[in-house]
Amino acid sequence: MKIFITLIAASLVFSSFTLGQKKQEEIVLTPKQEQRFIAPNALFIGVNTGGARMLNKMEGGLNHFKNGGLVGQYYGLNIEKGIRRNFFVAGAISVLEIWDKRSYNIGPFSGDGGNAFWASQIGIQLGYRVIGPKNYNYFNVAVGFENGFVMDQKGPNGSSGLTITQSNQQEGDLYSYKATFDLNHNWYSALSFQLSKDFKLFKGMYLSLAYNTQFGLRKFFVTNIDYYTVGNEQSNATSSFMDGTQQQFLVGLKYKF
Repeated sequence: MKIFITLIAASLVFSSFTLGQKKQEEIVLTPKQEQRFIAPNALFIGVNTGGARMLNKMEGGLNHFKNGGLVGQYYGLNIEKGIRRNFFVAGAISVLEIWDKRSYNIGPFSGDGGNAFWASQIGIQLGYRVIGPKNYNYFNVAVGFENGFVMDQKGPNGSSGLTITQSNQQEGDLYSYKATFDLNHNWYSALSFQLSKDFKLFKGMYLSLAYNTQFGLRKFFVTNIDYYTVGNEQSNATSSFMDGTQQQFLVGLKYKF
């Protein structure tokens, strides 16, 4: 009996030692994996560029017009500061080119647009780094608040129009429109959601890819539209607006201090 108990005790000790050794082996990292480590309070400073597409939203006339948007230039500077448990706060300042775009079908044309103005934008975000057990940073996610400031004077901002009559047009087809633009506010605000991925290049230098979508909260650019359709001599009226809703596709470099 004593021999049996002794064997069981020895077996338990050996099992405990084996499990403990296995756990130690599981947390041992290679030098490359150790270099991936991002300290909880790490500081990143970076620059980025890319495209920003602000949406021009229709308020009516959807049988003839559609929401539109064109990609404009984007240049930005950003800073990230870790706080704890892979969370971080981030701030960014940028300048972006905003295009006014309408989509419609008049003859061979499917829309028009132009460079409406430039804007500067300041934002703050709270983010989280999704990091695996071997220090691999899968991706980052962040939510925040943005304020944009238009680099143009408040008030009327130009006009555009198009008229085409063709023999093959049918009743109800759009054949003419005129639009007038009004910058009724010099600033806008939006909520933001961003996904990003960082690729370590060497030492503290990273390549960063980001997709940022923003949900506008304030109308600031309004387009009033009068349009005509075949078979109706009376003009119809509708409008569209920008409120800061946009998508940004960014690439940049940042350095970890």
